[in-house]
Amino acid sequence: MIFDELIIAVSHSPKKKPLFSLEERLSLVEASVREYRGVRVEAFNGLLVDYVEEKGGIAIIRGLRAVSDFEYEMQMALMSRRSGNRFFDALARVLLPCIDDCKRGCVVRRRG
Repeated sequence: MIFDELIIAVSHSPKKKPLFSLEERLSLVEASVREYRGVRVEAFNGLLVDYVEEKGGIAIIRGLRAVSDFEYEMQMALMSRRSGNRFFDALARVLLPCIDDCKRGCVVRRRG
């Protein structure tokens, strides 16, 4: 285990049109992690780095589906670093490549 506690943060982005509502996404994720201790699912608004700081987090774990995801994460990290946010500079970023299940989920999201 990498961390003692894990919060899966589900973004509420009114500008985006996800296939499932926020409540449905929360339920789906909660059902998939119910058996794991130390894992909880929460909705959040705004910037992820602000949410992590509010929760006292030490790291952000992101799944990468393609090279373009890595490039996007690097741009976001550089932009946040330039903002002068000292918390973000100390925050660990763990980028994990996705395997088949993640790719299938990506295809499902694009259908909607």
